[in-house]
Amino acid sequence: MLDCSGDGLPRPELERLLAQLIAADAFGFRARGGAHAVPIGQPELAHVQIGERLYRLIVERHTARLERF
Repeated sequence: MLDCSGDGLPRPELERLLAQLIAADAFGFRARGGAHAVPIGQPELAHVQIGERLYRLIVERHTARLERF
């Protein structure tokens, strides 16, 4: 879990989020069907709230990172 927000997020919060991603099997190789193609290895994007702030969560095959939204 990379904190690219520049906000110095608390380590326990990052560890909790990483544990949730691992439990949800968010990492690894996966293909998703689309209307005209099957994208392979594209990042999954989501948003998470930590404290009072909203962050962009980007999950790739082997990494996850948080960025300011």
